[in-house]
Amino acid sequence: MYSLVNIATVVRDLARHERGAVLVDDLLRAFALEPPHLAELDQLPRDASTAERQQQALDATTSQPRALALLAAARQAATSDGLPGYVDALPALESVPMFGLDELLRFVRSEVLAAAWHRAPDVVGADLNVAAHPRALDIVSDGITGSWVGDDGLATAWRDWSRQLPLPRTSSSYDASFDAARRLAASGTRPVVPVSWASQMHDACWAVHLTSRGRTAAIAQLMALRIVLDGSRPIRPAFGVVALVTAAIHATTVADVIDTDTHAAMTQQLLRSLH
Repeated sequence: MYSLVNIATVVRDLARHERGAVLVDDLLRAFALEPPHLAELDQLPRDASTAERQQQALDATTSQPRALALLAAARQAATSDGLPGYVDALPALESVPMFGLDELLRFVRSEVLAAAWHRAPDVVGADLNVAAHPRALDIVSDGITGSWVGDDGLATAWRDWSRQLPLPRTSSSYDASFDAARRLAASGTRPVVPVSWASQMHDACWAVHLTSRGRTAAIAQLMALRIVLDGSRPIRPAFGVVALVTAAIHATTVADVIDTDTHAAMTQQLLRSLH
């Protein structure tokens, strides 16, 4: 599932989505929302048919292929056909998402828009969440749904309102990675992802989580993806480009708490890919 802890999965999927650049801007502006903004969104009108249109869009996306299902099929093909069967499936595995619109909306509503909820422990210690800004949650959800499926009408209220909202800022510590991402994306290079990528990202993700820097990391990751998508036009960015940039951004977020060798391995691969 999508979450702040595994924001790399969100980035991976949006990099493959045909409307990824629009969705990235939607998410960045959603991250920028403060309580006064949510209160303002609560006052926007919402047509009675909009909820039905959003549900129709969700229903239409549930049958789309997912990477995990294709991975299972690829493993089965490898069992019968050997390594060529798995290799033949790689292009499809790279092109389809891990998750979908339903998971993205849950992520946005519960984590990105955390300020839209009253959260109080109930008598058994679980979280009892009550929407403090229900219309705001719906307006943002309409916008993201419209962007995902290409329904500009569904996204109109959110897009018209959010144009006034500046994108979040990131610290200067990310500037070197942003610049390298821009140049790598424009170069057309298809770098090889090191075999250590998954284990290093796992450690970095937990470091981000334990230091409560999830939102900081997510915003930086989305800003980096925005740069990569822009630099790669008109084609989608290579999988290796996205992977190297994602590693560098996470390592930068927790540079003060991960060991020096891990930080170097996760950042220098991006810089070396340009030589």
